[in-house]
Order: sequence, then structure tokens, then C-alpha cells
Amino acid sequence: MDNDASEAIDLALTKLEGQRASHVDMMGTTPFAALAHVQRPGVVAVVLQNNAMRITVVVDYHEGGWRVPTMLTGSRRNTAARALETGPMGLQAKSMKKVRWPSTDPKRSTPEHYWFTLTGLAAVDVDHVVVTSDVDTFRAVPDSDGVVLALVEATDTSNSAIVVHTRDGREVLAGP
Repeated sequence: MDNDASEAIDLALTKLEGQRASHVDMMGTTPFAALAHVQRPGVVAVVLQNNAMRITVVVDYHEGGWRVPTMLTGSRRNTAARALETGPMGLQAKSMKKVRWPSTDPKRSTPEHYWFTLTGLAAVDVDHVVVTSDVDTFRAVPDSDGVVLALVEATDTSNSAIVVHTRDGREVLAGP
């Protein structure tokens, strides 16, 4: 199985750029670029960003190839300055998304499991962020700009928890 993350990222970029070409007024004038990505077995989450928007895309490996969702949604790019210390919300510009594909089980209309993504901007004092569901845990370390990306498998009954861990030992509940 050849499931290199770069191929998945390129497919997501190509699809998004096709949409941007038709909606420059809404989606910005500059091309999207990959800001961060996480690869887990059979799936890649990538944060794509340009001058106007930030979009998280989850691409899965299915039947020998990467599959990009038909609908890609995101939010306006937050231009707020990165905080020095973690506040009571835990993360700035926090965005969460649930992604699932049609069930391969003919008895179910939707699969029991889905992928949960978290993106956000961590304050300078953040050491790491832990996202936990009832079936999975992911530890994300902010990049040099403070961007956090986490990808966790979850179920319909999951109540995902997000905890921001600071360098001074504090733990701040940041959601779901």
C-alpha cells in the first residue's frame, strides 16, 4: 500500500485550488499552501492556508488510493497576535471538525467511527495539547508559530476532551 502523505496533500491542494479559482472573492487571491499535516494509518489531515482562509482537509486511503472529500470548508484566517500565556479558553482560533465517509457496511448508513480534527493557535507557554476520545488519544506539539493540529479517531458516542499543557505545569481544559 503506497500511502505517502505528500500525495494526499497534493490532492487536497489541487482540489482546493480548483474551488478557489471559481471563488477568488471569497477564498482569497493567493494560492493555498500546506501549513501543517498529521498522518495516521490510512489518513492524513492537512491545514491549508492562504491570505484569506485556513482550511483543514482530511484525506483517507481507500481501495488503493487517496480520497479527498467532495466538500471542503474552512474559516477566515485569524490574524490575531499569538498570546504569551494560555488563557481560560486554552487555544486561540480553535476550529474542530468531524469527518466520515460512507459506510462500507451495508447494514449501516453511516460508519460508527469518524475522524475528529482540532486546529488552533497555542500561546507561547504551551508545551503540548492532548486530544482524547473514547477510542484514541493524540498528543500535538505546537509548531514554531504556535499552530496545533491534532487528529483523533472517535465514535458517535465520543465526548472528545482537549487539554492544553503549559510549560509551568498548568492543564487548561479547552473543549470540545
